[in-house]
Amino acid sequence: MSKKYFIFLLVSFYFFNITPLYSKNGDYAVCREYLFESNENISESQSFLEKIVREEPGNIQCLVKLANIYLKNNKVSKGFDLLRRAYELDSSYVEKKSISKILDIALKFSRLKEHAIKKNDPKLWNKLGDDYFDMGIFSEAAAAYKKSLKLDENQTKIHIYTALSLYNMSQTYSAIEHLITALKLDEDNFYANYYLAKILKNELDDLKKALKYFQKAKKILQKRGIKGFESKEEYNYFLNDLRRETN
Repeated sequence: MSKKYFIFLLVSFYFFNITPLYSKNGDYAVCREYLFESNENISESQSFLEKIVREEPGNIQCLVKLANIYLKNNKVSKGFDLLRRAYELDSSYVEKKSISKILDIALKFSRLKEHAIKKNDPKLWNKLGDDYFDMGIFSEAAAAYKKSLKLDENQTKIHIYTALSLYNMSQTYSAIEHLITALKLDEDNFYANYYLAKILKNELDDLKKALKYFQKAKKILQKRGIKGFESKEEYNYFLNDLRRETN
């Protein structure tokens, strides 16, 4: 669990009017030539490309450009899915594009997501969430963890991971809710007590409540000892921090 816990502390309309959109072979000149990413109104470009992709789902050029826009807008999962779709239609085309630098990652995440959807298994959603969390893509991590919790809400660890993801997205109160739920499932969970205390102190300035959870976390740490953590370094980090917080 330590890896996650340490991450916690990390178009012009004129063009459209004069350019033919359709051709017999499914090629769109607008997708080939227009730099949608440079359009100041990125949502306009996105909507336009989405319309083309709906009408011509096999258009590689538009798929790749739309994937780029999704990724730039932090819609990572949707971007990965579209990139995979384009690759499976024409791998050689995608491999020649600069976006191919993330192709391996996109294929991995998109396939894992597809597998999780098919199996509807919380463990697979957790794996997807973990991988996104470790990359610092917290919005996608939270989305995957929430899918898992819908299947099994009694996962203390996943409530904590969801909380950390949400906190990194500045969704403080939602993070607190998940930490409180984790404590209802396991009141002696060190990480739930510790991070709830941190958020109460740093975000809500509720020092009294924060101290209560810091003291509980310190008690749990002392009881567990070094063997209760993944490494001596992790144990010492939390021990020193809790000494500062409770003195």
